[in-house]
Amino acid sequence: MSDLYGGMGNNLNMNNYGANDDKKKKMMIIGGAAVIGVIIIVMIVVAIISSINNQKNNLYVDGALKSKMTSNIFYMGDDNVPYVCVERIAPLLSYEFYNGEYGTASEDRTKCYVRNSYEIALLEMDSDVVYKTLVNDDSSTYDYYKMSYKVKRINDLLYISLPTMQKVFNVKFSYDADKNSLTIQTLPALFERYNTVAKNAGYYELSEDFSNQKALIQNMMVVVTKERVMGVISTADNSSIIGTKYNNLTYSEGMQEFIVEQNGQYGVLYGNGQGGSNIEKVGLQYSSLKLIDNNIGLYLVSDGNKYGVLDKNGKILINLEYDKIGIENPKLFPTDEIKNSYVLYDFCIPAKQGDRWTLFNINGEVKNSNLYCFGSVVSSSQTSQNVLLIPVSEGIEGIVAGKINSANKVRYGVLDINGEWKVPPSFDSIYKTTSGGKTEYNMLFGNTIIPVRDRLMDDVSDGGNTGPIQIN
Repeated sequence: MSDLYGGMGNNLNMNNYGANDDKKKKMMIIGGAAVIGVIIIVMIVVAIISSINNQKNNLYVDGALKSKMTSNIFYMGDDNVPYVCVERIAPLLSYEFYNGEYGTASEDRTKCYVRNSYEIALLEMDSDVVYKTLVNDDSSTYDYYKMSYKVKRINDLLYISLPTMQKVFNVKFSYDADKNSLTIQTLPALFERYNTVAKNAGYYELSEDFSNQKALIQNMMVVVTKERVMGVISTADNSSIIGTKYNNLTYSEGMQEFIVEQNGQYGVLYGNGQGGSNIEKVGLQYSSLKLIDNNIGLYLVSDGNKYGVLDKNGKILINLEYDKIGIENPKLFPTDEIKNSYVLYDFCIPAKQGDRWTLFNINGEVKNSNLYCFGSVVSSSQTSQNVLLIPVSEGIEGIVAGKINSANKVRYGVLDINGEWKVPPSFDSIYKTTSGGKTEYNMLFGNTIIPVRDRLMDDVSDGGNTGPIQIN
């Protein structure tokens, strides 16, 4: 019995052992599954966190990740305003970057300009102004944009705020502060997108003119019909802003309005975006029309071969009776940094009638007249340079002008912006020389050379009685 019981006991123990073994296996399987589950969950969490992190600190251009928002390209200002480095953002937006002043052989790192095939934009440290000009514009005229934030210089590099970036590079952008991510849409990408939209809406195409493409930044499309007439529609819903009936239409970025032409007559319209309604600012009545100052709001207009100036409301400021408005050949003064050959120092407008010039102010008031020329052009054999503008560093915002004296000779002097002679027109020439990075302005009277600065200081100290006698 004992053997029997013993055998039975061993069988029971064996059965228990097998059961325990199965239980252990099950526990191991469950434990392994749990571990695998935990690992999978951890991997999922890590993937999610990684995905979230991958969406942070990114710079996207036209849907493609171009860069991380590292400190060498991005800066958060003390005013909690995001800035980007001009030099490093430019190539990402298909622009060329240059140090210094445009048109001069300078590597001044407090100034820079960027350009593409169509446009040039100028920036300067601590300035809140952006100057822009078209590459093919021979008039030496820049549009002037005052921005909310100044250009910063950080670690010897220039940085601009995001709104300034939009103006400089003609882009649209969105910034996600939580993710510190910047998304930029360039003008070529916007044009490609909305050209398809316009065609699907029944138009022949978008206007390819660069100025008209910039209307896309303000959510407007300049469209062309199969009949080759032009109008403006909204990017939001394709609603009409300016009806498609004009032979030509050009967007004015500076005034955010449109210069229109029909049957050889020009005017100005700006749309209010409501069902095709638009407001006529300047009627279709001029042979030509051009915005010459977007900051003040001035237009150069012509009637046949006579020119005048309109104010920002479209009213005549300078009568249409002049043969020329603005400096005759600004390229003669390449080192004068002329920002606007029509409006000098944002205040003075030269106008020529016959062989004599008149100087107007921006209110249309005559400040000086019967002038023979603006600017002094020196002989090509001299090392000196031509001068039109005397900079404030010499003590005045001055304009070099010439008059005919009683001996029928041209003599040069310096006017201030109010048209008053600060240096009487008694000199044979006025010129400048540059040596060792220093520019000096001088006047020649016979064989005598007089620094402009000294003559201006004498004028201040003795009421203008020192120096050559003024002409009769």
